[in-house]
Amino acid sequence: MADYVIGFDFGNYYAQLCCIEDMDPKTRRGGTFRTLLDSSSSNVHGIPSAFFWAENVNGGQPLFGTEAEEKRPSGNCLRYMKMHMGETVTLYSKYDEKGAPVGNGRTFNYDEIITLTVQYQVRHANRELKRATGKTTNKIALTYPAILHSGQRAHLVSLVEKATMEDGKTHLQVMGTIKEPAAAALNYLAEHPGRKETVTAMVADLGAGTFDLSVVEAYPKGRPHANGEGKYYYDVKWDDGSSRVAGLMFTDRLFQYVRSQIKFDLRRRQLDDLMRDAENAKRRLSEFESTTITVSGPDDDVDIDISRGKFEELTRDLMDQIIEKIRSALNRSNVPTPDVIVITGGASRMPMVERRIVESFPQYKGKVACHKPGEAIAHGAARYAVQEQDDDIRQGAKQAGEGAIIKRTTYDIGIRYHDVSKEGEPIYVEILVPKESRVPFESKTVQSEVRKAARKSLFIVVEANCKDPDPYQPERDWREVTRITVDHGRIVQPGTPTDSRISIDGKEMLHLLVSDPQNKDAKLAETFSENLNLTNF
Repeated sequence: MADYVIGFDFGNYYAQLCCIEDMDPKTRRGGTFRTLLDSSSSNVHGIPSAFFWAENVNGGQPLFGTEAEEKRPSGNCLRYMKMHMGETVTLYSKYDEKGAPVGNGRTFNYDEIITLTVQYQVRHANRELKRATGKTTNKIALTYPAILHSGQRAHLVSLVEKATMEDGKTHLQVMGTIKEPAAAALNYLAEHPGRKETVTAMVADLGAGTFDLSVVEAYPKGRPHANGEGKYYYDVKWDDGSSRVAGLMFTDRLFQYVRSQIKFDLRRRQLDDLMRDAENAKRRLSEFESTTITVSGPDDDVDIDISRGKFEELTRDLMDQIIEKIRSALNRSNVPTPDVIVITGGASRMPMVERRIVESFPQYKGKVACHKPGEAIAHGAARYAVQEQDDDIRQGAKQAGEGAIIKRTTYDIGIRYHDVSKEGEPIYVEILVPKESRVPFESKTVQSEVRKAARKSLFIVVEANCKDPDPYQPERDWREVTRITVDHGRIVQPGTPTDSRISIDGKEMLHLLVSDPQNKDAKLAETFSENLNLTNF
């Protein structure tokens, strides 16, 4: 093996792997990248981060990568693995007509799935490296989501290092780590160098499964740690994300449009095929002005023509959400003003992404860059991944018997109330579930009063969209999770009390319960939601 180090972006949907040659080790600039994807696959967007199991497929042995995503039933193909560290999942081989599992399943631990998937991807990358250079390497520069703290990062590193090379004996060795948005920002700055020693970059990462927005303070020349041990190259000042607007949602709009244009029902296998065809059509529309999706009908094939303009019309609301997230971040007083907006992620190949951002923020004319969609993060890891120091004050959980992985809330959760003590009764948020609360969780009970004579009252549960929300900025710093309208069964007068509380059960479902304190047996209303941002510690 050689001194190559593989920059490894283990994405939710695809992994990008690369190495850099002839980089200046002091400035971390220059050099040439070598892409290390699976040369036996026609998939040029990365090695799929996919795991598949069904008892009647491949002799009951798991499949990975391209082989996994091509098998059916599609529900047995797992992705988004980093989001489920420490969890288990049960897969079944048979399903009834309604999609319900039949018979006994097999339970897998996501930690093992991550290790095996990483092993598959790195082994394929090494085959490509050996084909090109005659050498291999077990050294890894690993990226990880901005939301993970150092304890979670360490757990992910341990899973990667359990994977082995082709010989089954030599384990991978993680030489350094770097947060995903920092990797993209630093690689952009290395390839477009300026004179500033500190650059504030907003990184808009539109991936297949999530849209992540971060503001990174980048130090391309590095800064020494306070203890004098090595350098660090960035600080993530703010981050936010959404799984409701991502590359797959753009694909789904094409999928749904084609379904609306055909006049016959599709079987489950045809629906799987159509989703893949929609994904390929989305990619073609990034290069061409129009494309065609062909669907096999009972009598004849049906061709559905789609123009780039039609696609942009179908997805305008998704782009609006992206623009609004960026606008909200730029307007926040606690977010540093970016010097540049760096767009990355595989789905940012769609021309409308950069165009809409440039049009929407004219103050950043000439300062918006669509940088290496799909590749920038892996490239940044190859350049800037280092041994990072711990930043988590919650170290020691394992010694306390809690284990390495614990499900917790990511942000504060609360209920909106009117502050009757203040003039105008402004709306504020009473925080009932503090961020980083361990799940399951039962909140305190808050008693509020009806403000005016009415039969019904409205209760809205909200979750913060930032780390330090202002309770008196409900529209800016909070997003709605769920709501219920309580029917009191009669006209109640001002001052009538109600009790409300929030709980999150072991299945990660949030419950809002409103009751009558004067009648403990009367449950006025209850609703639930799984619309939460939870994380694994």
